[in-house]
Amino acid sequence: MARDQQDREDLIAEATGLVTRMEFTVPSFDGPIVIGWKRNRAFSIYLDQDPVYQFDAIFRLRRAYVKTRLYRSQGETIAELTRHQTPNQTILARIDLDLLSCAEFLQTMTSTLRSILQDISQNRFAMVAWISADNLSPDQILNSLTLALRAIVDNPSLSPALR
Repeated sequence: MARDQQDREDLIAEATGLVTRMEFTVPSFDGPIVIGWKRNRAFSIYLDQDPVYQFDAIFRLRRAYVKTRLYRSQGETIAELTRHQTPNQTILARIDLDLLSCAEFLQTMTSTLRSILQDISQNRFAMVAWISADNLSPDQILNSLTLALRAIVDNPSLSPALR
């Protein structure tokens, strides 16, 4: 994730997999927020350097990067992934969160996103930059963001396990 302002500028400029993306700020979160959609309508939100949440096209959580840890949906739960480097290979160890930890993870995520949604809904945000391959206006992107955040906050769910 980005470590300084220049890196954040690179995210909005170089995250070409996100064909529509916007950077903005809100009072409820310190630091810039970058949101974006892939061509398949999968949605990502980068809250400064950490956390990062990635969703599928119907807003089910697929992956997350929270407090320097990597997570992914894993069937009915979330798995924490840890990379172990050896001289010859990288080993990815997986630990599935128990039901309580999974519920707490989703609650923290939705609480954070609810605060951002509230700021946007009350017109308390400052746009920094936007890029749209679909020629969407900033207002159209914000409307899409609002709908996406409402879908996530109202019904936090997990995408099927990754293969």
